[in-house]
Amino acid sequence: MDAIGKYRIEAKLGQGGMGIVYKCRDMETGRYSAVKVLPQQLASDPVFFQRFKREVMTLRRLDHPNIVSVYEQGVHGGAPYYAMEYVEGVSLESLLAKEGRLDPLRALEIVRPCLEALAHSHSMGVIHRDIKPANIMITNDGNVKVMDFGIAKVLDATRMTATQGVLGTVEYMSPEQAEGRHVDARTDIYSLGVVLYRCLTGRLPISGTTPSEVMLKLRTQQIDPPDAWRPELPKNLSDLVMKLLEKDPSRRIESAQALLRELDRVERQIRSGITGRGPVAAPDRVITTGVAPRGSVWLSPWPYALALLAVVVLYLTLRQGQPSDVGDRDAAGAKRDVRVGLMLQWARRETERQNYALAADLCRLIIAHFPESPQTERAREQLQAIERAQAARDKTGAPPDASRLAPGESAPSSKPSPGESHDPT
Repeated sequence: MDAIGKYRIEAKLGQGGMGIVYKCRDMETGRYSAVKVLPQQLASDPVFFQRFKREVMTLRRLDHPNIVSVYEQGVHGGAPYYAMEYVEGVSLESLLAKEGRLDPLRALEIVRPCLEALAHSHSMGVIHRDIKPANIMITNDGNVKVMDFGIAKVLDATRMTATQGVLGTVEYMSPEQAEGRHVDARTDIYSLGVVLYRCLTGRLPISGTTPSEVMLKLRTQQIDPPDAWRPELPKNLSDLVMKLLEKDPSRRIESAQALLRELDRVERQIRSGITGRGPVAAPDRVITTGVAPRGSVWLSPWPYALALLAVVVLYLTLRQGQPSDVGDRDAAGAKRDVRVGLMLQWARRETERQNYALAADLCRLIIAHFPESPQTERAREQLQAIERAQAARDKTGAPPDASRLAPGESAPSSKPSPGESHDPT
């Protein structure tokens, strides 16, 4: 076979249970395309063709820099095919096969564009259903693109067997998808969690010798957290991955936009040396906001570094002197509340200076380590106010008057609109 429709074959790029992919040149435009020829046995199903045409028309509406564009579909030699954007680069599958596992920040650099692509597709009503490393391309210039959007939906409707490919990637499927139940955006969130788990650990959270064995384990087996296999991983990142891999969809992070915000938070903490495993070990780490200096001393990294070091010292001080008997507990509780109050006041001062990252970390320290304090609820309210003010600054560049923020007050809401990417700064 020398051509597929108007596409002249130049090289075979890959083959699997779901078809063969060729590098082709469009004989009309001269443009290179990747043409995927699906299994020929689908030609006997007229319902499939109608679903396939409708799905490709939907996919052509997806317009995002991190999504491989779909050009058209057709039938050649009795086999359905579709042509898509040709991407020069390597798949994440090939990268992981070569490197085994990735540095946490490098893994986040790859997952973030995938998540932005999912946020766009979900806003258009398109669920990918087949997120896996083989469908994530890393271009030669470092961009990340997700391909094969929505194709699994059409193939699932044909009830293909495991040997024909649909169940061949069951390790990346959510439990509800593997069981044939209703799926929504949260099934893509689960699959992306499996991808991130493998990037961080070099292994799958659940595996087996047959698809049915994997499906059984999906229902019954507990997943070990990533840091069980790689203890040096930041605990806050490991915990986030486990939220994505909840068996019950209602307990997962509910949307790609919400997950983008969580990734922002965890990435800022990691870059600041906050890993969830205790105080920062090195005093030369700094908190950076990614905002260009505007002449204020508080936008220089050194005050942040000194302030972070002070947080560590204060934290160690607060954790000393646990009560030795019941008679000491009331006095210890009073001292604790005074110290928590000082930390809360410090958080308010940093909020007034619009140093939101440090103020938020102070509130999180109170919430995590002093849950029994009556002032912890005020810390939660202060944290919510800080996050709303920070979101307003990220969107408009002109935050509300931070000096008036206080526990219980609401800053103007500034949620990103659907499809809008979230600035990690």
